[in-house]
Amino acid sequence: MTAIGMLVRAAWRRHWRASLYLAVMAGLAAGIVGASFQAAARADTSLERFRRQSRNYDLLVQGCPPGVDPRKLASISDLVTKCVNPEVAERFRGVLNRVDGVERTAVESTLVVGLLDPSASNHWGHLTYVTAINTPDSSLLPARPIVVEGRLFDPAASDEIVISEDTAQAAGFHAGDVVHLAGWHQADLNAAGDGPLAPQTSSFASKIVGVVRFLDDVQADGTGSLSDFNLPGNPNFYAGPGWTAAHGADLSTTGSSVLVRLRGGTLAVEAFESQMNKAPEGWFNQVSPASAVDPESVRRVIDLERRALLVFAFVATVAGAVFVGLTSVRQFRQESAEGLFALGMTRRDLRAVNIVRALSIAVPACLVAGVSIVALSLLGPLGLARKLEFDLPVRFDAVVLATTVLALLTLFSFAGLMTRVETEAPRLSASGARPSRLDLALKGPGAVFAVGASVARSRLSRAPIAVTAIAIAAGVAAGCVVASYDRLVADSPRYGAQWDVAVGQYFDRGAVDEGIAKLRANPAVLTAAGYFEQPDVAQSDVSKIEGRNARFLALADYIGHSNPVMALGRTPMTDNEVALGRATAREIHRGIGDTVKVVSATDETLPLHVVGIVVVNDPIAARSGAGDGVFVRPRVFAEIAGPGGDVAQSIVLRLDPQRDHAAAIESVRRDFPGSIREAVPPVDVGNLGRLRALPWLIAGLLAILALATLIHASAIMFARNRMTLGVLAALGFTRGQRRGVCVFASMALVFVGVVIGIPTGIIVGQRVWRALSDGIDLPSTAAMAWLTLTVASIGAFGLAALVALVGSRKSVRMTPSEQLRVE
Repeated sequence: MTAIGMLVRAAWRRHWRASLYLAVMAGLAAGIVGASFQAAARADTSLERFRRQSRNYDLLVQGCPPGVDPRKLASISDLVTKCVNPEVAERFRGVLNRVDGVERTAVESTLVVGLLDPSASNHWGHLTYVTAINTPDSSLLPARPIVVEGRLFDPAASDEIVISEDTAQAAGFHAGDVVHLAGWHQADLNAAGDGPLAPQTSSFASKIVGVVRFLDDVQADGTGSLSDFNLPGNPNFYAGPGWTAAHGADLSTTGSSVLVRLRGGTLAVEAFESQMNKAPEGWFNQVSPASAVDPESVRRVIDLERRALLVFAFVATVAGAVFVGLTSVRQFRQESAEGLFALGMTRRDLRAVNIVRALSIAVPACLVAGVSIVALSLLGPLGLARKLEFDLPVRFDAVVLATTVLALLTLFSFAGLMTRVETEAPRLSASGARPSRLDLALKGPGAVFAVGASVARSRLSRAPIAVTAIAIAAGVAAGCVVASYDRLVADSPRYGAQWDVAVGQYFDRGAVDEGIAKLRANPAVLTAAGYFEQPDVAQSDVSKIEGRNARFLALADYIGHSNPVMALGRTPMTDNEVALGRATAREIHRGIGDTVKVVSATDETLPLHVVGIVVVNDPIAARSGAGDGVFVRPRVFAEIAGPGGDVAQSIVLRLDPQRDHAAAIESVRRDFPGSIREAVPPVDVGNLGRLRALPWLIAGLLAILALATLIHASAIMFARNRMTLGVLAALGFTRGQRRGVCVFASMALVFVGVVIGIPTGIIVGQRVWRALSDGIDLPSTAAMAWLTLTVASIGAFGLAALVALVGSRKSVRMTPSEQLRVE
């Protein structure tokens, strides 16, 4: 065996605990980083893989027969009666089957049903929706779902249904449960949706055979329902052709559509739409994706979670590199000072010893990292991307494993190379050194403080100070981000809701007038406004984005005066003015002072002047973003929209703040038991809440690394100062005073880290929150987390004192002769 091998083996025998500790900690840190990168890479492709695996149909098409122009219909009820009902949809399906590129079709209907439950406050149950497949030869749902529990229905069975995951969680249903359903007459649909009208048809039983997850279920719930009448979500239940044939004719519907699967998939959508624009066989039509969920909204959430995971991985990489680098350098220097210079080795030989010694620790660290990455692959991807996985097996990513191993070997080799070597005996004391200003300043408080500062002031202090500063900064930044988020969701105007609750799900003007009359009679209502929302009915006719769809919105005052929340500029005051959501303005490259051209449902071009940037909070389309929308005056909206453009879908209310809030809501609930819902943050804000734990996770990881670094540094620091402690004992220092020296030395290291970390954390937290709020198009300032700042500081000093008390126990208990004999 060579001299280098003998020395490395001797170092392992003498310091096997410290070496194993360093290898395990480095391997775990590297494993967490590698698993984070692996999960981020998996999340990056999760939506595309889910859409491929779940694809049954590509498009949903609604049509009106020749001679029926949907733009001239008076109301949504007329649209259902003359166009989007099962009989007309089946006729339209025959037309679509003759269009080039169509692989298969099916008719689906959204049926309104009553879920019977005598224990409900209205004494009969809850209103809900069923997506029903009308076509007998089709056994496919609009998309293939992830089966969370149970199985899919038998297409021929007349009593089997499946339930969405969101509804199952809200209502407490499981596979195997039996529910009793009934329905209403089509003419009474408005009354059913807004009031306590009990179902009018005979009841029947259906068995829930499975709980399924669609793309709708992975988005954050934005309904904010205050009603025990409606179940959250739309739709809630799914049924096959056997069930629909048995029960569908007795149930009212909000519309029927034709599902279309194209031979060319998404690549053939543009060609299909081009054919539909020619009104095949005289049918007016509207084409939309098979899923109502905007995939870009889901992608934004996944990207946000993925970036957050990469930030976590980056921070963990930096902290881990600091820990491994400084800790290993400190240990190798300690070993090189234990007599290797007396063996007559040159500097080159000693540097080779350090490198081989470092690699001897890196090898077990690589093993720990590899096992950790493979084991942690079961946990990835995280967040919303994880919910889109059809299966979650253990994964072996060779690229990530190889990169992690190479990084560990490189880091340890660099640490060994950078370790300073000693070719002569180190000085045992620095008594001849000139005292620093800190030493002189600490003489006043006492010898314990002066000696403690002297013990702490060495090259050993760099690692714990650096990692402590990083950990404190991460903790303070996490507190700022979480406090800012909590303040945002606690104050509705900050996320665009100028109202407290919304009521109504209207289709005709008469029902709206009845609702207004009830609200005017309620003294708790301060303001009330009709909320108009019409997605995908107009196009911004500007350069490079002609044909881009937009979500048009409007408010009509019924009681008092209501305005949308503005981020910049002002609300539209005349019919030739418009306010854009921030995302919409960004997409069309327009801002305040510009003019946009809008194409109405009747193909009329309207030039509108942009006067503001609006913060959107849509109580109708709960999954819209805060920057997604175009606000216009009600008269302009009616001109832009199609059938029912003069009917508000809901009424938004602001309650009198001088009254008891719960009592005010209850007074509204009595008049609108089935359609009352509170203001809730936009879906992007709710999705941001999914990441609420991530800042604390980062801070926790860094706190563990900081604690590990402090323990390692304290152990070596106390070992190297045994002689100092022995001299102090000989001079009459009590155990308590010697313990105080160690405690003060440890706390001095933490103090410097706290002083550096607090301002750094405040700056980082504010910038991170600004980036997050800008990413979801909300103008929100950062909050200061005073509680986190205080707890982090006190906790850091407390841990430092605990580490010192435990780590110095052996040295303090030794007698002066024993301590001096160690040296």
